[in-house]
Amino acid sequence: MSAGPALSFFAKLRLRISARLVERLLQHLPQDPSLLQRMGLIRLALGEYGTAIAAFEQARAAGGADPAVHYHLARALEAAGRGREALACYDRAMALLPGFTEAREARQTLAGELRKERAD
Repeated sequence: MSAGPALSFFAKLRLRISARLVERLLQHLPQDPSLLQRMGLIRLALGEYGTAIAAFEQARAAGGADPAVHYHLARALEAAGRGREALACYDRAMALLPGFTEAREARQTLAGELRKERAD
């Protein structure tokens, strides 16, 4: 086995262990926005876009004023191929935090890709 797959295996293993720990914490604090966001980030890193989206949506409902939640939800939606919804989440993140550079740049890139798809 080469180093790449081994690192990937151990990185995924760490993420899965982290997910289990966050799930246990969520049993005691089911509406904690930071835990829900952490779960979304873990699921997003694992490529589990549906569960990532669900976690970010729960985090948004529990504490909707955090621009990072909207940004990460947008990233998950974009990864899941739901570009139009992602644009709206980027917009909300920037409305909550004017000058949110990462959200602005990601939105611009996605908008350009969507325009190009329509033109093709």
